[in-house]
Amino acid sequence: MLILCLCSYYVPRWKKMSGIYLAERLNKFLGDNWKSFATQNYFDPHGLFLSTLWSGPLLVVAIVILVNTLFSLCHLIVRWKKAELRHIARLFRNKQD
Repeated sequence: MLILCLCSYYVPRWKKMSGIYLAERLNKFLGDNWKSFATQNYFDPHGLFLSTLWSGPLLVVAIVILVNTLFSLCHLIVRWKKAELRHIARLFRNKQD
C-alpha cells in the first residue's frame, strides 16, 4: 500500500487521469487478446476488472487526500476563530482601561 501511495504521488496527474479515461478501452483490448498472456478471461465488456484494479486504488488515495484536507481546514478555521476571539477580547480589555 505504501508503494502504491508513493507511486501515485510521484506519477504526474495527467498520466493518472489518462489511465482512468482509457481504462475501458484498454480493458476491451486486453479482453480481446487475453489468451496471449492469461489462462482465463478476466476482462468483462464493461471494464469492471481493470477499473477496479486501476481506478479503485486511485479513488481511495483521492478520498484519503480529501479527508485529510478537510481535517486540516477545520483545524485552521478553529485556530483562526480562536485568534479572532483573543483579538476582540484584547481590544475590549484595552478599551475598558
